[in-house]
Amino acid sequence: MVQLLAMAVGRPELFGRETALITREQVGTHRAGWFQVQPLWDQMSLIGDANS
Repeated sequence: MVQLLAMAVGRPELFGRETALITREQVGTHRAGWFQVQPLWDQMSLIGDANS
């Protein structure tokens, strides 16, 4: 979903390995990201259910 939103805005730009490593260091692990997105996912799910 995020990729589709990014592509709707314009052509995605790739960044280098060093930037990716720094970002991973700052953001955390895949599991941490999963927990961080849960509140947003819950809101999106409620909005989607209301539109059905």
